[in-house]
Amino acid sequence: MNKVFSWKFPWHKLFFTLRFALLISAVFIIIEQIFRLYQPSLAFNLTPESFGELFLTHFLLLSLKNKRAIYAVYTVLILLVLFEFIHFSYFGSWIFPLEYYLFLVKFRETFETFSTVTSIVFVPVLLSVFAFTAVLVALGKMDDDRRLRIPYLSALLVSLLIFVVVRVYADEHSRKGARPNNEVNPVRNAVETLGYLFGRIVPDKITGRHRYAQPVTDTPAVVMSHPSVNVILIMGESLNRNYMSLYGYEKPTTPYLDTLKNDPGFLYRKGISSGVYTDVSLPSFFNMIYRPDGVPQILSTNTCLFKLAKENGFATSFQSAQSSDGLSNIKGYLCMRWIDRFVDSSSITGDFYKNILDNQLPDYLKAVDLGRPSFAVLHQIGSHSPYRTRYPSAFERFNGEAERSEYENTVLYTDEVIRKIISYIKAHTKLPTYILFTSDHGESVGEGGAYGHGQLERAEQHMVPFFAYAINADIGRIDKLLGASEFVSHFDMARLIAALLGYDVSRLNDHDVCYVCGPDISGMTGYLELNLSNEGAVIKSVQ
Repeated sequence: MNKVFSWKFPWHKLFFTLRFALLISAVFIIIEQIFRLYQPSLAFNLTPESFGELFLTHFLLLSLKNKRAIYAVYTVLILLVLFEFIHFSYFGSWIFPLEYYLFLVKFRETFETFSTVTSIVFVPVLLSVFAFTAVLVALGKMDDDRRLRIPYLSALLVSLLIFVVVRVYADEHSRKGARPNNEVNPVRNAVETLGYLFGRIVPDKITGRHRYAQPVTDTPAVVMSHPSVNVILIMGESLNRNYMSLYGYEKPTTPYLDTLKNDPGFLYRKGISSGVYTDVSLPSFFNMIYRPDGVPQILSTNTCLFKLAKENGFATSFQSAQSSDGLSNIKGYLCMRWIDRFVDSSSITGDFYKNILDNQLPDYLKAVDLGRPSFAVLHQIGSHSPYRTRYPSAFERFNGEAERSEYENTVLYTDEVIRKIISYIKAHTKLPTYILFTSDHGESVGEGGAYGHGQLERAEQHMVPFFAYAINADIGRIDKLLGASEFVSHFDMARLIAALLGYDVSRLNDHDVCYVCGPDISGMTGYLELNLSNEGAVIKSVQ
């Protein structure tokens, strides 16, 4: 009787399968990290957590009962990796969920696009062929009788994939998979973005809920070929203009900018951000997005500022004080293919998560040749919480309520960083040069008991600064383009940059409204419609 019911766990099969899982994990790790070395904007990202996730995935796949299913799954996975590699080689990001849909409905157009740049597929194909060959050899040597086979595992894995889709569908505010994350492996990105495709985009297309989609705008015409100017954009972080003495704040938080008020090369306006989250406002800004939904426009790259600059003779750069982790949800929107030099704080610290202070930004400029036309972006860590970590102790000038005084100190420090940047540029450029400054969004620092950002109902969270400073150039050109309104939106700031880069954007002040998006750039999680000619008053609030 005991023999009938006795059972021993097949440890030998477990260890046999674990060895093969380790081998195949190594194959996927090798091709990804080689590809990351080949792409300067990608960082080495192997961590114990990411390895454990990958290893567990391959162990489960190798434990499927049907070996034909294993071959089929790995064929699909390697094809997904190939598509992700090719896409990154062209656009500088993993694949967006909407692109799978566009690939099906615009197959001919997509094929024609990639057929013109066949050189970019060489490395992705080589790596994918290596992976496919290695996996085939490994599976061929894996004795079916010696490996662990888990009953009903295929049903469990299919259920998990369905759960990924249902989770997105059930939560209308879910953004999981809505954008590619360059810091995860391509397989994980494919699973998450496909989950968003089938959980949100496809149902929205079927039911008509995708009501904010806008027609794609064509690339503006060039009206000045290869203009001999520099355009330097300082992009702030979490800076509420109401805390700047430049805008009347009672404490002297911007002493340097205050001295520029009477400088004939300086002008400033009240800015309104395009979002209350960085990963909404920066994509909107750098792609000249007017209103929700801007994703199709971003995917077209027709109005990406870096692409416009590059195609009209400018050297391009994006240099940030923020870490690779902090930029992981933004890189995919920046059309990285057209950025000559991309640097973040992790490039300096070697730490995926570590930011640096903004005093490094003037040093970044040393890599920009101001003697030739350049479009350079200096991206701050600025006034992002926790505030006390964003400035050196020498800038501990303001006292009072801890959080507010710390925020005031970040503003003071930003003022000093701007002074150093302008001083450096003055000393090193002979070309006409325009320096522009704004912030990704504002910040609540106790107003109405609110702190941080991300709340559409808090006006201070979309109140940002904007100034322009002309060196060897006429500030009147910018003044004329902006018109008489005291308010300027992110959209108009972006179009101003396009005009300086030599493109026809018509008049910038040809509309009286601007839009501020909530957590999702599609507008599905809410947006504001504001009146630019009436102190930014709310016309419509969609929550």
